[in-house]
Amino acid sequence: TVLRSRRGTMGLQESENIRVVVRVRPLTQEERKRGDEEHITCVSERSLQVMDTKQVQARQQTGTAFQFGRVFGPETTQDHLFANSGITSLLDHVLEGYSATVFAYGP
Repeated sequence: TVLRSRRGTMGLQESENIRVVVRVRPLTQEERKRGDEEHITCVSERSLQVMDTKQVQARQQTGTAFQFGRVFGPETTQDHLFANSGITSLLDHVLEGYSATVFAYGP
């Protein structure tokens, strides 16, 4: 069942209380100058793989996979992230009087 608001579908399932969205940021210029390498690979829209630094140095291609509600890669713009992460529907929900929390972390 999809919750409905006066403005249309909110996109949240009744049983969905938490949605975890991840954006993998690109390397900064400073990190590139140092020769740092990316250790996170976006595998799909819902999963990413984190490479162990020791394995990367040994040129092994294994890592730990993680699943999320949505994964955005380093090429994602802020506008695309905002439009496709569910924030706009969450804001509509808040404007109708419901409570919501957005937790953002990182540079």
